[in-house]
Amino acid sequence: IGGNIPAPLLELCHSRQIPFYDLMSDEIITIKNAIATAEGTIMEAISSSDCNLHDSNCLVLGYGRCAKVLAQKLKGLDARVTVAARSKKALANAEAAGHGTVLLENLKCILPSFAFIFNTIPAPILDRDCLELVDPSVTIIDIASAPGGVDFNYTKGHDINAKLCLGLPGKIAARASANILVTEILAYLKERSD
Repeated sequence: IGGNIPAPLLELCHSRQIPFYDLMSDEIITIKNAIATAEGTIMEAISSSDCNLHDSNCLVLGYGRCAKVLAQKLKGLDARVTVAARSKKALANAEAAGHGTVLLENLKCILPSFAFIFNTIPAPILDRDCLELVDPSVTIIDIASAPGGVDFNYTKGHDINAKLCLGLPGKIAARASANILVTEILAYLKERSD
């Protein structure tokens, strides 16, 4: 039992028929962890900015598990949420949830209008060309796993308020996150013993 088990170890377990359980590949855990991730992301945004989220233009890059929950919670705080994604299906889902939408390829056209930008895409998205277009007072929160999506060298050199925030569930909601893991581990062990 572990989390984010490296591929070589998974291959070894498969080849030797050793049972394993990768917590971070469990869909239930990742969905439930998205709640703590979204809440932690909002906490980081509030503590990193002198603006309210209420009535602010917020851009969410991506529309996967974490992004969906984040966009919903931002909307609940009366932020004006726009979702940028590559997939037209993801954008249709975002629109159905009441968010503005834009194809990722058209991102540069809209960047200057956002007070908050939240990246959930684990690929270089906010590069130098994009960052040159953001509002100077923007707050950028990147929660994407490596390699992340923000050129932090550029943001540091140009005094752009940007923060990489990884591992939020364990940092901001340790008890809730631990309860999720314990519940799912016990369910897994019970299932294996039956």
